Order: sequence, then structure tokens, then C-alpha cells
Amino acid sequence: MSSLSVKRIGKDLQLVLESIKTSTDVDATKARIISVTSESLYEWTVVSSAPANSIYGTLGHNYELAVLFSDDYPHEHPTVSFTTPIYSPLVTPDGNICEKLIESGWTPDQHASDAIMLVLYKVFEDYAERCEADVHQEARKCLELDPIEYEERVRHFH
Repeated sequence: MSSLSVKRIGKDLQLVLESIKTSTDVDATKARIISVTSESLYEWTVVSSAPANSIYGTLGHNYELAVLFSDDYPHEHPTVSFTTPIYSPLVTPDGNICEKLIESGWTPDQHASDAIMLVLYKVFEDYAERCEADVHQEARKCLELDPIEYEERVRHFH
């Protein structure tokens, strides 16, 4: 364990916990982090909600994500994956996302919450835009060819 990564992950965890506690923003049109727990400093479980105006938010469900850090953090981005089943072109059936989604814009001065919020935004709000981060081609094809069927699958997948 790198002392830099331990220090930085601890700071990032405190920032996320503090933002949850002090959040007065109840803007239902944005994804948000509801809670964070950690078995170890390097493994977080994040519970989030989707924006109410997203097809994912209309279900009224919360979504659980796993956030994993390496010893090279913050020089290497955290890995974010969904542990709650979700039907999306940006998420594989087993919950993984394309590493490029976070990796392409990651810099060491960013925080873990930046990576988490980017994933939430892309998956919950920007999923309709085709991008190189698509990892579930069947979901992309369904979305493009039959949006009504796509919405049905989103509802039944969770």
C-alpha cells in the first residue's frame, strides 16, 4: 500500500461522506450518491439514485456500484462497476463498464467522486448517445432499433 494512495483515498472518502451529509440539493434531475461504505479503504460500495427524468430514475430504484482503487491512485483512476443489474449499452451484463469512460479524461488532481459521477451521468443520462465506451452491443442495437422494447428491458432487468 502506497502511503500517497492511502492518504488520498482517505481524503476522497471523507469528501464524499461530507458531501452526502451536507447536501441540501434535492434536484431530482441529477444522479446522486446516497451512501458510501467501505470494507477497506481500497474497496467502496456506493449507493446512488438515477435522475427522475431518466428511464432509470422512473423505476424508483437505487443502484449499487463497486469502486476499487489501486496502489497507483490517484495517478491511476478508480475502477467503477455496477453490482446492481442494469440494462445499458455502457454496462456489460455482469456490471463492468468500459475503462475508457473514466480513463480518457482522468488526471491525478481529480477525485473519486468525479469518476463516480461521470459513470452515473453517462449511464443514466447520456446512454442514448453512441460512444466508443459501448460494451453491451445488444443493448445498443435494441435502443436504436426499438426504443420502446429497450425501455421494457430496462424496467425488467432490475
